[in-house]
Amino acid sequence: MKNKKEKVFTVINLGWLGDTLLSSVLCQDIKLNYPDSKVIFIASKPFEEVAKGMHGVDEVFVYDKKQEHKGLLGPWKFAKKFPYKNKVYASFIVHAHERSLLLSLATGSKIRVCAPLKNSPLNLFITHKFNYTQEQIRNTYKANFNASYLSLLTGKPPQSKMGFSYPPEYDEYAKKILADFNPENAKIIGLCPLAKDEYRSLSVDFAAEFLTLCSQNSIKIMLVGTGKAGDFAKALREKTDIEFLDMTNKTTIFELSSLINNTDVFLSADTGPMHLSYSMGHKTVCLFFNKLMIEEWGPKNFANAVIMCNPDEKITPENALEKCSNIPV
Repeated sequence: MKNKKEKVFTVINLGWLGDTLLSSVLCQDIKLNYPDSKVIFIASKPFEEVAKGMHGVDEVFVYDKKQEHKGLLGPWKFAKKFPYKNKVYASFIVHAHERSLLLSLATGSKIRVCAPLKNSPLNLFITHKFNYTQEQIRNTYKANFNASYLSLLTGKPPQSKMGFSYPPEYDEYAKKILADFNPENAKIIGLCPLAKDEYRSLSVDFAAEFLTLCSQNSIKIMLVGTGKAGDFAKALREKTDIEFLDMTNKTTIFELSSLINNTDVFLSADTGPMHLSYSMGHKTVCLFFNKLMIEEWGPKNFANAVIMCNPDEKITPENALEKCSNIPV
């Protein structure tokens, strides 16, 4: 039976892996400020496990915008099966989109916190407008920026720290795969070379040189990523005959997380798996090729994460390996 003191909150974020995960601080802050609350996260179908692993989340519901909830009536199709319909105290729409705002309406949220949508008549339905400047968004760590939506209700700044966990049974899966690849128990570096944009990604030549350097130092490499990462792995095999563990396009989010967490260190371009790694407390080297993106997307206050950035610190296979070897935790 529902606790009479319990306030139900929904956090609606239908973005990608990193966008979803960077809502973790908001979810935890809701629990801090409303101890009797229930935090419901509504996520895009591919990132259900991201939401399930985020600290502060009590329950996850999937919005399938490509099939079951496709089209204009999708929010109402979702709401028909949503057990908390008309029981939601407040919704935070942290990835502003008309679909998400309609979803907050369809589920009967009393308070709807959202950034104004450009030239949209739906702005009339936002009860608490989260206004910001481009300077603010570019100079605020994304997790804290998302958590700031709550300040419209509490007046308080972000209080929590990003956190993600996977079910412990996934460690058995990861340890078996890594043991089969690495029977001699050598050091393993996880590598995620690709981000959504080419300018944020490593080249195949860089990865081949890094692989060679690691091999010379008795270190093994596990390659991860989705989409074009499979093509990257193929091109890397054509560049070098040094063995690496290719896990591109082969894992769920929980499987990926357990694999990352069971390597010695994770080296990643600025993309979703990078955020997964450091938010688990794992040693992470974060590669940025645009200094202007660090304030928004670089991890803040994580002793287990270090940032490398061109042009301040030229990123080469040699100094990337040095960073991987010298994280002080």
